[in-house]
Amino acid sequence: MATKEQLMKMGLHVLSPEERQAAASRGGKKSQENKRRRKSMQMIAQQVLEMKLRDEQEIRQALRDGGMTDNDINYAAGIIMVQTQKAMGGDTKAAEFVRDTSGQKPVDGLMVGNLDDKPFEMLDLTALTDEQLRELTQIKMEDLEEEE
Repeated sequence: MATKEQLMKMGLHVLSPEERQAAASRGGKKSQENKRRRKSMQMIAQQVLEMKLRDEQEIRQALRDGGMTDNDINYAAGIIMVQTQKAMGGDTKAAEFVRDTSGQKPVDGLMVGNLDDKPFEMLDLTALTDEQLRELTQIKMEDLEEEE
């Protein structure tokens, strides 16, 4: 949303209500067009990732050796394989990509909840001091000792 100063610079304050409404309508239409284009790009990316990997025989062979059939070998599998190879060579960004894509991304919080069907709530551990973390750990240890 534009600030009042930005609107003043654009000269919208001198427009009649009908002109402002027409300008807003044009802006809304352009926004929807951009949204459709971005969605289209997302769909294209998904389609490309699902396409069968044509060349890159070395990657195809490595995927076959890993148990994938030719029907399963697509660009997404190729990307994962290449990133895995980079990770094995010491590329930590590639290692993070493979880890995160495989669903093993670590969380910055701790899920806390009850067994009595109450909803879980997220606790942001990064906002706690060392002393608060120690206190939470101590409480949890005491709870575990009581259960035994």
